[in-house]
Amino acid sequence: MPGVYRTPGPAGSRDGSVALLRSTSTRDVMDFNMVQGPFTITVGPGVKAVKTSRCQPWHRLGDTLEAAVAGVPRPTSPRRT
Repeated sequence: MPGVYRTPGPAGSRDGSVALLRSTSTRDVMDFNMVQGPFTITVGPGVKAVKTSRCQPWHRLGDTLEAAVAGVPRPTSPRRT
């Protein structure tokens, strides 16, 4: 499903990875990244499959990056007395 997804990072001491694929073939890679910490991907209309390895669970943040950012709570400023 298209949208913006985020993982807290690798599922162990080794790096994780994520590949965006043009088809369901793992040889048809559009983009590949190593995951060493919190990581965000955008799955657009050209992505037919996503292959992940050694990552903590991915969570959908929204349809677009703008929507995902808009949903992040902003820190509040300390009140002046």
